[in-house]
Amino acid sequence: MVINLLKSRPTSINMTNTNNHYIPYLDGLRGFAILFVILSHMGLDKIVPGGFGVSLFFFISGYLITKLLIAEYDKTGDIGFKNFYLRRVFRLYPALIVMVCLSIITLVILHGKILPGAILSAFFYFTNYYIVYFKPLPVKEWDYIFDPTWSLSIEEHFYLVFPVLFYLLYNKKNTFLIFLIIASVIPLIYRCYLTYNAATINEVFENRIYVTTETRADSIIWGCIAALILFKYHSAAYIKILKSKWSLIAGLLVILFSLLFRSAMFRESLRFTLQAIAFFLIVPAIGFYNPTSIIKRILENKLMLFLGRLSYSLYLFHWMIIILANNNFKQYSMSWIIFIVFFSFLLSVISYYFVEQPFIALRKKFGSHAK
Repeated sequence: MVINLLKSRPTSINMTNTNNHYIPYLDGLRGFAILFVILSHMGLDKIVPGGFGVSLFFFISGYLITKLLIAEYDKTGDIGFKNFYLRRVFRLYPALIVMVCLSIITLVILHGKILPGAILSAFFYFTNYYIVYFKPLPVKEWDYIFDPTWSLSIEEHFYLVFPVLFYLLYNKKNTFLIFLIIASVIPLIYRCYLTYNAATINEVFENRIYVTTETRADSIIWGCIAALILFKYHSAAYIKILKSKWSLIAGLLVILFSLLFRSAMFRESLRFTLQAIAFFLIVPAIGFYNPTSIIKRILENKLMLFLGRLSYSLYLFHWMIIILANNNFKQYSMSWIIFIVFFSFLLSVISYYFVEQPFIALRKKFGSHAK
């Protein structure tokens, strides 16, 4: 099906010209995603699926990184690996270091046990495997303080290898796209295999499916596939689908089904793939082919853009604040809510303006187009 999208090209490809320009609505989508994550962690997980927000983050990451690499390669004929990885370091580590330090202080305040393995896993992006295989039991609440970095671990594992694969395969006709399609199916097959053979689908099993790289990387890969079809092949067939209102409707219906159908077998196997396919239909359509849509206007309003810019900091700091709130206020009380909202945003704003922004100049030195 995906290969068939390549068979025709538009007479005009202005809408899919590859560049490094800032895409506002993607920040709005990040703002939407982080709201899902935070509200879920604040006790609304039964009606606000935080995992859906993480899957959206994954898709956007794959979509953006592929678009940026295509732009770089089409312009220079090469990929600057050193600059790529330095940009990642300057993007992620300043706020991460602050979060880890503040989390250690939080553990001291709460008289929690400081686990060197948890700290190292956060710094070196293997938290997802630490959670599944190495975390000591029994677990107390503060032992989860570094756990939000599990999703960052998956992204960084992907970023570690993807530019190399891109460089090796990008110019080999359809080889790279075929490779990505196969790579997107492997996690699905593996999830189905694990689920079918599971003695019982319990919390431990669900955790393994949810956080390990080999079971979740397809959410990122689908974003890469969408960007490749648009910005390398300029596929007229894909563009036609995205221009249609039915693309958005179909994508939203698929998402709704993935959230409402509660079968444990389905949730641990097909759910993430269906959501990725829905993003494949929705995310590019919002920006390229529905420029005046109400969805795009909502995503590009000042509040959503601000949330999107803060999303990385909010993701890092909100969990630590929730743990502090749980130990100082009655859960779900007004004081508890105010404490979480106020201090999560305060720390995130401080991090964004005084920790992350000063490193933008360094990132631009190595080719970043960040704002």
